[in-house]
Amino acid sequence: MPDLITHTAFASFFADKKYRFVFFLLLGAVLPDVTRLFFLFFPDNYSAYWFFTSLHSPLLLILFCVIIVQFFEKDIRWAAFWWLLLGVATHLGLDALQKHLGSYAYPWLFPFSLKGTEWGLFWPEDPLYVAPLLAGAAIIWYYVYTSIK
Repeated sequence: MPDLITHTAFASFFADKKYRFVFFLLLGAVLPDVTRLFFLFFPDNYSAYWFFTSLHSPLLLILFCVIIVQFFEKDIRWAAFWWLLLGVATHLGLDALQKHLGSYAYPWLFPFSLKGTEWGLFWPEDPLYVAPLLAGAAIIWYYVYTSIK
């Protein structure tokens, strides 16, 4: 997977002048990987593997976004949902470009299919080399974008 810095920096290019919703955009960009923090605390729990891997499927991520926005005020839920979904879309878009050893791929159509597809443009660790450049570009973009307004 592209690392969290790459996901957030890439998603930040889609932010607009509604700064109060940037939180939701960035949360959505890291949401599929944050759910896998469970394995840091319980590394030998393979029974939960398919549950957390399935959170890289659009259907379950949409459901997860619906649940998350219920914790916020009613007047911002709709906008927060769409910003979360945009962040999730950037995440899934980057993950679709990677390749893995063997037949491992994220199950995009879970629970209807466990088969995943990848375009195979880069290895999961390759973005680590690009992350500092992408983060710097995102910071420059933010300052240029805010100075225009």
